[in-house]
Amino acid sequence: MPIVTTGFAGTVPRTSAKLLQNNQSQTALNCRLTSGDLEPWRSTSTVGTFTKGSGVKSFYRVPYNGTDYWFNWLSETEVVQSPVVTDTHKRIYFTTGGNAYVCRRQDQVAQADFPANYYLLGVTAPDTAPVITPSGGTVSTSTTRAYVYTFVSQWGEESGPSPAAEAVGNSDGTWDVSGILTCANALSEVPVTARRLYRTATASDGTTAYQLVTEIEDNVTTTYSDTVPDLLLGETLPTVSYTPPPRGSTYGLTLMGNGIVALFDGKDVWFSEPYKPHAWPIDYIKTVEFDIVGLGAIGNALVVATTGDPTLMTGADPAGITEQKLDVNQPCLSRRSIVPIGDAVAYASADGIVIVNVGQATLATRNLYTREEWADLNVGSTMFACRYDQGYLFNTNTDSVLWWPQEQLGMLTSFSYDDMPTASYSDYETNAVYFAIGSSITAFNADITTNLTYLYKSRIYTAQKPVNYGWAKIDSNAGTPASSLDLPGGPDDVIDEGGINELAMNGYVSTVAATSPALTFKLYADDVLKHTQVVTGTNPFRLPSGFKAEHWHYELIGNSEVHAVYVTETMQELKSIGV
Repeated sequence: MPIVTTGFAGTVPRTSAKLLQNNQSQTALNCRLTSGDLEPWRSTSTVGTFTKGSGVKSFYRVPYNGTDYWFNWLSETEVVQSPVVTDTHKRIYFTTGGNAYVCRRQDQVAQADFPANYYLLGVTAPDTAPVITPSGGTVSTSTTRAYVYTFVSQWGEESGPSPAAEAVGNSDGTWDVSGILTCANALSEVPVTARRLYRTATASDGTTAYQLVTEIEDNVTTTYSDTVPDLLLGETLPTVSYTPPPRGSTYGLTLMGNGIVALFDGKDVWFSEPYKPHAWPIDYIKTVEFDIVGLGAIGNALVVATTGDPTLMTGADPAGITEQKLDVNQPCLSRRSIVPIGDAVAYASADGIVIVNVGQATLATRNLYTREEWADLNVGSTMFACRYDQGYLFNTNTDSVLWWPQEQLGMLTSFSYDDMPTASYSDYETNAVYFAIGSSITAFNADITTNLTYLYKSRIYTAQKPVNYGWAKIDSNAGTPASSLDLPGGPDDVIDEGGINELAMNGYVSTVAATSPALTFKLYADDVLKHTQVVTGTNPFRLPSGFKAEHWHYELIGNSEVHAVYVTETMQELKSIGV
């Protein structure tokens, strides 16, 4: 039985090493397997330093005028950009420490820490009614009017209305309005720079609504004399139900389709007015059965991950959101594990990774991990993940793993770093992934001059009877190798000593110049190392004789591209399979 491996694939921990498919592996460390070949991943590349030092849990790149400003936090934080494409204020919104905030890109220039110059999100409505005093006029029939006013921020965000004040007078008279509050901006919201005054007017169909009388374009004036005829009134009051988002326990800011922003507070999901993230009508609130862990959006659908079953909320209008509880019994372990991938949202549970599509939720890694194997990865509330291409790249305190959900059986590859990341971030504008490692901002797979050293450990091949494999051929681009590879364990460990088998995920990581591809092949018989071969070309090479074994596997260690591995009993058998 020849050993032939093409179309290299990752690991399936749940499956016995003897029952894996021919191209699946026991270990795939630092192995890039996206093309079917075995290739190395590039090393990470440092692109900057966090202003808050080490221990960053969330970060976000904010480009402005050719400079990247790296927002960074020591707590779990969610960030969304303004849903308004033409937003001249270039606003950024985020939730951290139990509150939602807003800032502008242009206000980050020349600052010492990021984010800078941010405000509490929302505009709190005036809490005092105006005073109305009508006088004069000649019409014979008096009329009743009600007045309210709103605050307007320096960025044009309008609050809900004040309490109303009513008075009776002549419609053609003068209606003096006083007691229009100025805003002291004591709540650290975006400063108020104007007020808008509205009054009731009755249309020809008998309906009554508040319409705009005037905008007071300052935060000083407290009175106004209204002589505006009904026919010259402006727009109907659009902010009747506007409130700021809840404060003190608000998390999970998420942008849905149609410009709707969502966040959560306990068991409540709040929705903003479309394209108006400062306005959060309480009539839009939806309440779920379990405490909410986090949110993830799929277009007009929102996945609500909880301490119980997830809930799917769907709608293009926040006033018409529908709810569907998904019976999957997979509580979410970590807010930072929630990641949109394609047309689904993934999150970590105690049993594995759950995928939520519109209408259903499944434990997608059921065929990859047992519950115990998943727990061995130290998955918990500190786990974090991000999207890489269409893969799910997750990190725990001890492990870093990339999973490709679109694969039929899944394809897992793992990574090793000198220091484990504390956070990750997928930049949708540049299609790049970044890690927080110490105080450094590092780009994943970005160093074009240096490759990581991989370890690929094949499945166990079981012969029908004990055999001796006499020949091997590796189809690769391996050339003259480096004098030694700095494998995990220390720079003095040479490749023949086999120290890589004891590799720890956070152990020493070797890097090899990308211009000098190197490869070593190791062959094991019944778990005993029988041969080590430094591969320098594609010619077949002899394997040791004088013994037989039933169970065989091999390891590939290096940084070259490998297209195929062939191991046969005889040269004739090698030729018969076309190599």
